Amino acid sequence: MITAVAEQQLRIALQAPLHLSIVGTPLKYEDLSIGGQHCLENMATAARPDWLRGRNALNGLLALVDPDADSALIEFPHACLSLTHDGGLAAAVAVSGVKGVGIDYEHQRPVDMCCTRWFLAPMELPEDSTELLRLWTVKEALYKSCPANNDLVMTDFVIMDPQAWQGTACCIKQPELQFRYATIAFADGLLSVSLCNQGS
Repeated sequence: MITAVAEQQLRIALQAPLHLSIVGTPLKYEDLSIGGQHCLENMATAARPDWLRGRNALNGLLALVDPDADSALIEFPHACLSLTHDGGLAAAVAVSGVKGVGIDYEHQRPVDMCCTRWFLAPMELPEDSTELLRLWTVKEALYKSCPANNDLVMTDFVIMDPQAWQGTACCIKQPELQFRYATIAFADGLLSVSLCNQGS
């Protein structure tokens, strides 16, 4: 129910037919492909629950965008899929017809003002420090939605109106790209989604 409501809110805010999957249950080992089992066995034990939750979230969407794909072998950034996990939850988003999509979920917690130089420009700094976590999720989603982000950092993305819970952004190193984002609040966290398109 929560997923359906959140999906509808994001569809309206971003004006895009996106699909959202939010799960708290890890995928079972026996439900992984042989390749997925091999990936899991070579992973640090502490990372396995989040990875398995992520595969579970992705599996709910693959039938919509790439039925033959193996969720264990998907690489990011991906043109129509993005994944996030935190606080015992994993969320995945799928959308077609864009250059890129990004998602970030963060469990509710304070963000130290000292960290802002890593993700915000001076003009993006909020007056209220409680806004920092929301801005972090927006910047993370923007970064993930950029198709070629290897040489980028979060401060390369500029939010046009940092106070807005939905709006537009640009990348100063790739000005030909246009970004739209939206954030929604849950009882215990914040989730942002960004869509990237080629500018006109």
